[in-house]
Amino acid sequence: MVTTGYAYYLRIRVKPEKRSTFIELILKLREDTFREIEGVSFYELLATADANEFVIVQGFADRATYERYANAPFHLEMAPHGWACLDGEPHIEPLVPVSAP
Repeated sequence: MVTTGYAYYLRIRVKPEKRSTFIELILKLREDTFREIEGVSFYELLATADANEFVIVQGFADRATYERYANAPFHLEMAPHGWACLDGEPHIEPLVPVSAP
């Protein structure tokens, strides 16, 4: 199991007519990420009560792993298509693991 040293939380609204496209893109991106990038601990696409709003949480071993993901050709190729699905700006927040005091 990969430990998480660097993570992201994204809350995203999509255009209703782009909902299916967005889901397909992100599920494919998730698949490519696990196949191509070593050190990914989790990558989840979650639906909210609003049919056009999603949360994505991603966990990486460290910042360098995240950078490999962010700059991977498959990610860079998909990104403009994903951005075209969005309705407004996403909320993106970096997360760090909590250790026992």
